[in-house]
Amino acid sequence: MHVLLTRPYAKSIETKRQLEEIGCRVSIEPVLDLSPVRYNSDIYKNSKALIVTSFHASAQILQQEDKIDKNIAIFAVGEATARPLHEAGFKNVYVARGDAKSLLPVIRDNYRPEYGLITYLCGWHITQDLAKVLAMEGFEAQRVVIYKANLIDNLSSLIKAEIMKKEIDCVILMSNRSARQFRKMCHDAKIIKNLSRITALTMSEEIAKNIEDIKWNDIKVAQEPSMQSIIDTLISLKRKISLRSFIRLKSVQNRGS
Repeated sequence: MHVLLTRPYAKSIETKRQLEEIGCRVSIEPVLDLSPVRYNSDIYKNSKALIVTSFHASAQILQQEDKIDKNIAIFAVGEATARPLHEAGFKNVYVARGDAKSLLPVIRDNYRPEYGLITYLCGWHITQDLAKVLAMEGFEAQRVVIYKANLIDNLSSLIKAEIMKKEIDCVILMSNRSARQFRKMCHDAKIIKNLSRITALTMSEEIAKNIEDIKWNDIKVAQEPSMQSIIDTLISLKRKISLRSFIRLKSVQNRGS
């Protein structure tokens, strides 16, 4: 099974290793390119808690960890975001189930407005401003942009050729923005029709809505907004593809006998 990853390159490398371990062939075609945004690192000294909703935000904390108390409360959107913080020795990392909807209750259950400033570290483009939501509930909260995800305009010639040659079985789309951009890149490359044999695998129903007007072989949505759920879905898809290939092979053999 040939899987196409569309996440920024540094994160795709880790995912590529995970997928190769379950027997997938993996190509990487980032649709977003991350660039840092300058900000005042005093936020770490002034904040009593941090919110992170991406691996990139966790990585930024690790770059500044000598300025941060390892006992600070950190609220992470999911296990992949929390893991590097755990490994670095941060002791009070609270983990949600992979989306902002599940993260807000975790914050409310473990933090109080009187505890002090809570800082949401995030990218320029976000689905929901968690700091604004918390501020409306009486928390002292601020949003600090620490990176920007820039759109990549064009598909590489290699990936365009692989799609046209029907070599890609599945494309993974992890966010609304990446789904919309991948759709645009395929439209601009005039290969939208070539997606009809590819299965799109998304992190959520909301992401899937961005690409539902395309004629795919299928659109699959992970049961939970997590990388593990994505992997579990891929394992199931891989089994179905193997079974179909086996049935086709037996049919050819039977016709020849």
